[in-house]
Amino acid sequence: MPKPSQSVATSESSMRFELKDFIKKGFHKVGIRYGSTIWNNNSSIAYSIVINEDEKYFRLEYTQTDCYGNKTDMDYKIYLTSIKSNLGKGNVYYFLCSVTNRKCRVLYLVYGSQYFKSRYAYQN
Repeated sequence: MPKPSQSVATSESSMRFELKDFIKKGFHKVGIRYGSTIWNNNSSIAYSIVINEDEKYFRLEYTQTDCYGNKTDMDYKIYLTSIKSNLGKGNVYYFLCSVTNRKCRVLYLVYGSQYFKSRYAYQN
């Protein structure tokens, strides 16, 4: 029986944000919400979500450590957009990928990237 590959990241093993998790917690409502997430690999991240008439964004703050032990403090915004639901009940929210500017519902941090981005932004 062959060993499982150690070099390929899967969507289950990567650090990711799914927008549906934040909507379940009520973070899509107008206002400012704060929180943090801890993944299975003991990585953690602090975030805030700001939604008002002028802006909708997801602000991420974390420290990125590369394979040489160099640390970089990350602090950036990922904008949110919404469209009317085809059911006529409210809006459907999406992240706007900071690299491709495409709408997506899941953001990933894999392959040594410093930024969370959509799967279309990765070349692997």
